[in-house]
Amino acid sequence: MAEPDLIVVVKREDGESLVLNGLTLARAFFTGDPSSKPGAYDSLAGSGDRNRIVAADVIAMNTTMRARSKHAAWKPLPEDDQAWLRNIPFKLGIMQAEEKDWGTANGDAMLSQAIAACIHPGIGLASATKVLHLKQPYLVPVLDRFVAEMMGVNLPDNPSVTQRVAIGQRLAAAIRREGRRNIQVLRRIQEELTSEGIERTLIRIFDGIL
Repeated sequence: MAEPDLIVVVKREDGESLVLNGLTLARAFFTGDPSSKPGAYDSLAGSGDRNRIVAADVIAMNTTMRARSKHAAWKPLPEDDQAWLRNIPFKLGIMQAEEKDWGTANGDAMLSQAIAACIHPGIGLASATKVLHLKQPYLVPVLDRFVAEMMGVNLPDNPSVTQRVAIGQRLAAAIRREGRRNIQVLRRIQEELTSEGIERTLIRIFDGIL
């Protein structure tokens, strides 16, 4: 049985709870998932131009994650000023920011604005947050269908852009809430992983556990 301080307890949006062996699940994910191989997705997070999303970011996601996002769908983004991305402090963390600091930084609004800016016809919530995580690895969780289901949120078939943005906002808020509740556990897991040569942000560790 896992040590008590390595257990992550998640209160889902549907009222159910998950009791997860955090370290075991995180270790298995980061040693076995293709996204964590050297030179793959996780090693690219936080590198490159942090203030702009460019075609290279979409290529990186498509080649290192289970995603196939058409470049044409992202074309309007590089033409945008992207001030919404440039204005986000790089070390603003969805998990580690205290409530006062999160509120002062308008964390909820900044994250929601970033998600809304990336979701367009042809770009869903999963692809949007996968690219955003490369730019802001402390702030943006990867909100794919599996994470949504684990958090107790059912995704509708063929959701509209408005629905995708709303679901992203709800999931991000729930993940911050549960991350803060489990912050000490997640930090201990992060320390254990770092000692094994696996360096990941707290939000990516929570993603991996889910």
